[in-house]
Amino acid sequence: VVLGKEGELVRLESSYERVESVSNEPSLSVTQARLRAEASVASQSAGRGADLKSEGGRAVLWVSRDNPQSQAQGLFAFEFYVQGRQVLVDAANGTIVRQSDLRRN
Repeated sequence: VVLGKEGELVRLESSYERVESVSNEPSLSVTQARLRAEASVASQSAGRGADLKSEGGRAVLWVSRDNPQSQAQGLFAFEFYVQGRQVLVDAANGTIVRQSDLRRN
């Protein structure tokens, strides 16, 4: 999704992937995952850990490929938004799968 200066939709892209396998089994609670997401952002925001605000916590299936010729692999994760950053947390072990800064300069 690409938004314009006024928040209008500029471009929407989507694709369908056949997922051959899912590599993990969820074991973390959404609360545990939220703490991991907040800790990840706090470690990059010196001195701001106490006032972090997070939203979300929906379960997602993150799909990726090692290369264009490989089969798509799935990973159960939780998606959060913390201080303008999208954070995906592995639902099995709590590692940060992806973190993306959504704020514009």
